Amino acid sequence: MTGIPDERAGGGRALWLMFAVLFLVAAFLGAWGLTQLDQPDSRCPPPDTRACRYPAADIAYFDAQLFLLASEPLQDGGPFPLPLEVARFLAPFATAYGVTASVWNILVDRRHRRAARRAQEHAVVVGDDPFALTITTALRAAGTAVIRVTGDADQHAQGLVVVGDAWKPATLRAAGVPRATTVYACLADNAANAAVVAAVAALTGEEGDHPEPLACYARISDGELALALKARRLGLSAGSGFRLDFFTPEEIAARKLATHILEPHLGTGDPLPSVAIVGLGPFGRALIVALARLWRVRSGAPLLPLVLVDRHASAQLAELRTRYPPVAAHCAPRVRDEPATTVDLGTVLPEPPSAGASGDAGTLGIRHLVLCDQNEDTVLPRALNTTRNTVDVGQIVTVCTGQRTALGDLLNPRLLDSAPGEVRIFAITDEAAEPDELRNDTLTVLARAIHEQYLIDEQAKGRTIGSAEPMELWDDLRDDLRAANYRQAEDIGVKLGKISAVVVPMTDPPTDFSFTPAEIDLLARHEHERWCAERRGQGWTFAPVRDDSRRRHNLLVDWLDLPDDQRAKAIATVRHLPALLADHGLQILRLG
Repeated sequence: MTGIPDERAGGGRALWLMFAVLFLVAAFLGAWGLTQLDQPDSRCPPPDTRACRYPAADIAYFDAQLFLLASEPLQDGGPFPLPLEVARFLAPFATAYGVTASVWNILVDRRHRRAARRAQEHAVVVGDDPFALTITTALRAAGTAVIRVTGDADQHAQGLVVVGDAWKPATLRAAGVPRATTVYACLADNAANAAVVAAVAALTGEEGDHPEPLACYARISDGELALALKARRLGLSAGSGFRLDFFTPEEIAARKLATHILEPHLGTGDPLPSVAIVGLGPFGRALIVALARLWRVRSGAPLLPLVLVDRHASAQLAELRTRYPPVAAHCAPRVRDEPATTVDLGTVLPEPPSAGASGDAGTLGIRHLVLCDQNEDTVLPRALNTTRNTVDVGQIVTVCTGQRTALGDLLNPRLLDSAPGEVRIFAITDEAAEPDELRNDTLTVLARAIHEQYLIDEQAKGRTIGSAEPMELWDDLRDDLRAANYRQAEDIGVKLGKISAVVVPMTDPPTDFSFTPAEIDLLARHEHERWCAERRGQGWTFAPVRDDSRRRHNLLVDWLDLPDDQRAKAIATVRHLPALLADHGLQILRLG
């Protein structure tokens, strides 16, 4: 990775601040001194015994001349009033200082431009809002060289910045996009981010030979639009030369919070959690979907108890159930159609189901209260008062805010008493603007879902999570196994292209797509051939007995020679595809 100079723009501002101070002091002293200076006798009308001083217009003119060593009253020599004595030296110094600062800034700017043009294997962040600045900070903290593109010359917070219209190829070329590894389009406007994506695509492959394709992540504020764009991208049956995904910060952060809440409860004998979500704005709805998707991994689990509070909670739930089948299949919600900002939080916590009712002897009333999409100035006091008014020391109250705040940092056990309940701050922008989270693009999410389906199938056969390397949860899975799932997800568009079908967002009513027996056989055969080609490309060869250490595999055979149980796995992969997509708000549409 090519190093990038990191002169702070604050240093440039300090230079100009010092120049402004010198200029103002010199101008003030000069004007003050000139008001005390008498005009030559030749310019004073006789007979006048009073002091003959310069008029205001002349004082302003002669004061300006001080900065050019050409002030007329100083040409005949002194003595001069003390303020003018100081000003006649300070003013030329201020001029010289200003010229030096200008030259310095020009040289630094040229150095930055040269560094940007020569940068390699770096990240480019487009935008100057809090999300863009947060991800820039996170990337630099991880040791990644970053060039930020902004349209505002005053936004030179730190590091290397290219100023210009981000959707213009010349600007992106100046930021070294053809040699970058990743581009984050984080402008506030959806159309502007789309224009950036188009410009990046035009520059892809222009220079450099990267082992991995350029990755471009574009923020879309509208969740419906983001889903539609993801569907189009997923259905692409031919490579585009770079990795592209569309995201909303709410979706990424919700996935992360759902993992924090449910991961301790995914084992067969783990206690059953119960979650109350107050406020069903974009983040609250995304959290419901993320919880439902993750809960399906637990084999034989009862429905996930939820309490949903919002003025339009019933309508919101009905829409989510239609669009995302896991919400209908894996959750047991209770709805309260009340304003989230005024509801009594002490009354919304769900009652934990009994062990007998759920059929799970390990069920406990572990409660999670999540406050979403509310005014940050009022929601934190409500959360603190809720924990003080409850006797349930196991209660966890999560306050979801837009950004990390100093007030939230006070909620530290070393600073404040955490009893009886725990209050956590979850900053959506900070949690979503992490490079590792953004790299979990649509294909990665589907790859994770493919692996989770494998865990479900294997648990039905009696295996348990963690009993073998392939049975680990996604975050603990080996990199090569993750990559295999990713390539399978990447092939979805190719498979559907073979039967003249595409991916579209879920609708009401849905398309009710189903594969024909001939299509299942065709695509299962294709999946096996794809897997064989992938393995052979990694240096694997056939052997009657599998030996991973020597890259020998007994399944590298033709489809007709494949054992029946392995053919059944390939067929199951195809059969699961409609449900896999439906879990993520997508469906298959047959063309023609």
